[in-house]
Amino acid sequence: MRSWQIDLTEIYLGELMKRDDSTLRESEAHWRRLIDHMSDMVAEVNLKGVYQYANPSYKHILGYAPSSLLGKSFFQYVPPEDLDKVITTFNTGIDQGSPQRLEHLYRHAEGNYIWLETVGNPVFNAQGTITSMVLVAREVTERRQREDRLRYLGWHDYLTGLYNRAYFEEEMHRVKSKCLNAIGIIICDVDGLRFINDTLGHDKGDILLVELASILQRVFRASDVVARIGGDEFAVLLTNSSRLTAEKAGQRIQEAINSYNQANPNLLLNVSIGLAVAEQGVNIHHLFKEADNNMHREKLHRSQSKRNAIAYTLKQALEARDIMIKGHTERLKK
Repeated sequence: MRSWQIDLTEIYLGELMKRDDSTLRESEAHWRRLIDHMSDMVAEVNLKGVYQYANPSYKHILGYAPSSLLGKSFFQYVPPEDLDKVITTFNTGIDQGSPQRLEHLYRHAEGNYIWLETVGNPVFNAQGTITSMVLVAREVTERRQREDRLRYLGWHDYLTGLYNRAYFEEEMHRVKSKCLNAIGIIICDVDGLRFINDTLGHDKGDILLVELASILQRVFRASDVVARIGGDEFAVLLTNSSRLTAEKAGQRIQEAINSYNQANPNLLLNVSIGLAVAEQGVNIHHLFKEADNNMHREKLHRSQSKRNAIAYTLKQALEARDIMIKGHTERLKK
């Protein structure tokens, strides 16, 4: 049914463009009856974009009675962020005398915006002059939402909502070609995550990952790229950042971790942090390796104290579980 409707529209537009005025007037009523029964929205606008005709599908899809649109501009229902590209595409169709296709937002009668795919087709008179544009549009909101979701998942970590490794590496490649005063990279690794997952369960490990992600989002600027690049590893790309700025950010991370641990003594978060900062022109992959090496160096330096903290976390969690089991057993005896 959809392909039949599209073919019918194309036939109608072809007729409009090649028939003379007298023939067009004779066939217009016939074609309008057919167009009125199409599910796609079809409208004719003048060269300024003012509605001269709209079929009943405008009511079904956008909530506007066709008569209420006549004399109004097609552009007044386009949001500001899409207006320039819509006007440019419309004028290109007139200037080049060729069909133009565009996806854009359009205001519904209830005030919300939906996505439309609109094809604009110029209409010529017998002298070959463009006299109007026929616009054929369909709603593509669900498809756009699916595409946006897939695009989001392609660049984001599902658990934490941070960017993923693919996006981080793409940003590393992008900043190589930009003129920046300095570039900084911070690497964070959750200590003992595998041990926590194996002993307390992955749900506990996930709590720590989400908490660290939240801390990093609070600490860094919106312009900084914060990503989860591995199971227990996070990375931050700082642009135009001095070593002092990066070191202060590292301190804020540790302060936030300490605050979390004070409030959650039964599930401590322990993180090893490494950073590296260099002037423009440095090999950014070497810089990443330097930050990673510094993180591992700190992990080795503090390994004993962190193992003690992890052991304490496990002990507290197991004690809490034993208390719960004991209480449940006593209730069953009663």
